[in-house]
Amino acid sequence: MWTDPIVEELHRVREAHAARFGNDLQAIAQELRRIEHLYPERIINPGPRQPANSSTHQNLHQDFDQAANHVLTKNRELYQRLD
Repeated sequence: MWTDPIVEELHRVREAHAARFGNDLQAIAQELRRIEHLYPERIINPGPRQPANSSTHQNLHQDFDQAANHVLTKNRELYQRLD
């Protein structure tokens, strides 16, 4: 089976990092929080996500419905001409 050397390296680094903290997830999380406080400018906050029922989502549905109705109307017109 083929192995990706980059993935293998990532696994080695992750295992070494976890071993530094005795594979204790709480200790790892505590260290990450400490680093976040040291370098707050490096934290990326994408901001809140829009809910699924936002106006943009509704507009997409309306656009789709209008396009579907347009296609149905054109198909009806075409079939009426063929009859």
